[in-house]
Amino acid sequence: MRTGWQYIVAAALVGCALASGARADSPNLWNANANARPGATMGKAAAPSGYREICTRARAVLHRESSDSPDQSYLADLAGSPDLAGVLPEIVRSLREATRQVPDGADAWALLGESLVRLDSRVSGDVPPDRDEALSALLRAQRLGTDSAYHSMALALALAQSGDLEPSLFLYRRLVRNRHTPLLLRRTADVLMALGRLDESLPLYREACGGSITEAQRVRGAGYPIRLEAGRACYALAAALDRSERLSSVPGAMRQAVALDPTQRSFGLGSDFVPAVDRAYYRSLVFARQGDSCQELAALRAYLDPDKVPVYAARAKSRLLRLVPLALLCKGEYSFRLKPKAERSIDVPLGSQPDRDGGAPWPVRVDAGSKSPT
Repeated sequence: MRTGWQYIVAAALVGCALASGARADSPNLWNANANARPGATMGKAAAPSGYREICTRARAVLHRESSDSPDQSYLADLAGSPDLAGVLPEIVRSLREATRQVPDGADAWALLGESLVRLDSRVSGDVPPDRDEALSALLRAQRLGTDSAYHSMALALALAQSGDLEPSLFLYRRLVRNRHTPLLLRRTADVLMALGRLDESLPLYREACGGSITEAQRVRGAGYPIRLEAGRACYALAAALDRSERLSSVPGAMRQAVALDPTQRSFGLGSDFVPAVDRAYYRSLVFARQGDSCQELAALRAYLDPDKVPVYAARAKSRLLRLVPLALLCKGEYSFRLKPKAERSIDVPLGSQPDRDGGAPWPVRVDAGSKSPT
């Protein structure tokens, strides 16, 4: 988490950029400018041909779904795009080289930051995700004059994931005024919930959940990723309702979420959760709905990381204490005992078979003929 001068710099850069040339009412904030010459934001100096080629190729891959809607790129990632996962490390390496060639090239810095934000935990290789580098690159691009939709959305997410919640909220609210999409509404609500402002987040989650469902019904052929985002929004609504102890409304939100995303595929990338440990809390609600108290208990333990105090630790502990009497029934890896932190990774996909040798944190039992909850 950034503090002191770093927090002030982040807020100032975001605020100044939006105030000058990227105002809340400015249409060009949502002009992705995908077809612009990559060296156009460099001023008078001409961009080397290698730099231009790197930026052009990176933009073609990262923004392939739409020239003016970053929502579509995120939805493509959500649906799973192994081709993108395979080339992202190479894109990052190339863009790092481009920033060395042209230190004042806004395009390369913006694309590098976006690439790092999208480089999720499933990508293997020698280019691991680096949120500090992502945020630094995006802020530098902002200072150099970048104001594309893709950059603004990546910057807002990078700020949130780095713990700079207030600057992220400031930027998301500006973006929502220009493009009132379910995805942006949900991400704005995610930041509000991370700040502990549940009463403000709930209306946005309700609108995002309902709006995503409407969009999923409207779009047929390419509707699968939109259905996943609709499910993600409804799971988030259920979590907010649970944390605000509006418990009678949680089952309805969970029914909608499970109908749209029965295997919780929208949890898989993990790069969209703010904070990342919230994924464990969402999973605990899934296990509660399935009636699997042992796995619900394990997920709550994963959420209550001993190195941190989550915002909703009190609610999680309340739920966990209710499950303690059942702990004696939990055997083996389900048992109620504190495991070393290394064994409590929250990256195991729901529905996966347990790794008996590796000690997966909450293995999912898959019985023959079992069906997804409805």
